[in-house]
Amino acid sequence: MRSCCRSVYFQLLMDSNIPPRVGRAWRPFRWVVHCWSPVYQFGWYPNHLRVSENNENFGNVSPFLVEKAITGSVGTVTSTKLMRSGDLLVEVASRQQALQIRKLQALSTLSVYVKSHETLNTSKGVITCGRLLNLPIEEITHELSGQGVKDVRRIKIRRDGGLVPTKHFILTFNTPRLPEYIKAGYVRCSVRPYIPNPLRCFKCQRFGHSKTNCRGTLTCSRCAVAGH
Repeated sequence: MRSCCRSVYFQLLMDSNIPPRVGRAWRPFRWVVHCWSPVYQFGWYPNHLRVSENNENFGNVSPFLVEKAITGSVGTVTSTKLMRSGDLLVEVASRQQALQIRKLQALSTLSVYVKSHETLNTSKGVITCGRLLNLPIEEITHELSGQGVKDVRRIKIRRDGGLVPTKHFILTFNTPRLPEYIKAGYVRCSVRPYIPNPLRCFKCQRFGHSKTNCRGTLTCSRCAVAGH
């Protein structure tokens, strides 16, 4: 079956003449492109690191000086960005660069300290496993820790005025790339990407930002009229 899928997918990419029935069935996959980053060939490492200056933020430092200092210390990195806090977000391209930059205490004449980014080096996925329904979260987290799982949260639904646990779990992995599956004992569970609910602002009632960062006007959540 796998070889058949590969051959059909290859024909679709080559725009070959294939039967209409097959073409309609595989049309949703025609424009799927899988990009595999070479940085993961070396195994997992924290590829997003936060560089902070001890005395002031990097917003007041020449970007030319920063670029030359980083390149001279660890080589060419994937990207460097200035965060809102004034720290630098550096994405490295290899395990060796990650190890080197973690040891940095100075960039040129600037005293700095480096740590892994809190969220960009993790990923979240969803599994469905009925065999885990009656097990405590602590046991599941402990048993899956050897597969890179750092946190487990059970999805609950509201029914008859109460919260009912389900067989669906949100797993947080200590790697930016989700595995295809995990093994809960002898049970193999496929891992699907976790898609969180959209962020809603309860001040202007729009989506995409929170009330803390809202620049809009106060809007009623019931009638959508501003000013009351």
